[in-house]
Amino acid sequence: MALAEMPRDHLTAYERAVCYYTLPRVTHPITYGIIVAYAVCLFEALGALFIGVFMENEAWTTAGTCALGGIVVLGLVIFTIRALLNEVRRQKTLALARAVPDAPASAVDPDLPNPFGGHLLLKHPLYAPGTLFACTDNDASICYFVHSGPGKGTWNIRTAQDEEACTVRVLAGIRSFSFSPGQPRRLSVYKNGVEIARIVRRYGLFTQEVGIQCETHDPGRYTVRQRGIYCDKALVGRFYFLRGSFYLDLQRPHFNEGLLAHFVTQT
Repeated sequence: MALAEMPRDHLTAYERAVCYYTLPRVTHPITYGIIVAYAVCLFEALGALFIGVFMENEAWTTAGTCALGGIVVLGLVIFTIRALLNEVRRQKTLALARAVPDAPASAVDPDLPNPFGGHLLLKHPLYAPGTLFACTDNDASICYFVHSGPGKGTWNIRTAQDEEACTVRVLAGIRSFSFSPGQPRRLSVYKNGVEIARIVRRYGLFTQEVGIQCETHDPGRYTVRQRGIYCDKALVGRFYFLRGSFYLDLQRPHFNEGLLAHFVTQT
């Protein structure tokens, strides 16, 4: 069994700050307001078409057909342009961050607060073609080994010292229809044969919210929205991806098996 290659890539302090604080503000998801406005226009066009067909009125039928076609094309254009603008903003911001190297240790003022001083940073390959991959820190030191079962129905997570961390099992698969990336709806996390955490995804049209309940940690309930990790509505960490790696950037006191399980299943 081959270990999936981990890109030997160091995340600079400025890139980390951009991924954590800046990118969520410069990239804008499709909002419910846009969806509602587009749906209203779409239903109005369908209504005009229905009235024309029902009343056998050629003018209403023609107007409804033209309006419906125009709204569909306009929607495709708007959503495509929005996605392209988000990607352009993201790539431009990351390119600027990439050009700023880490400052030498001697140039860092020890009296200045480090916003990531109490954070844990883990990463793994965004695309793991094999059944075995590693989770490392920012210096490429291995923290966990992850073995995924057939069809990615289970994930066995072990520490670098080959001790059991936890096992993740799929309880409910992917919904048959969703605009969100395909991920299992429910996952269960076990250690020593006992369930210690539960992960539940609540799908929407364009976004998803993940609820994570960990029985071995206090507080044990977390919510993931737009890759932000929240505990009692307070942001405590983020997931983000960069150059082929998926990152978990989390305040250390909040690290638990439930969040670790959610992290490793994002491949």
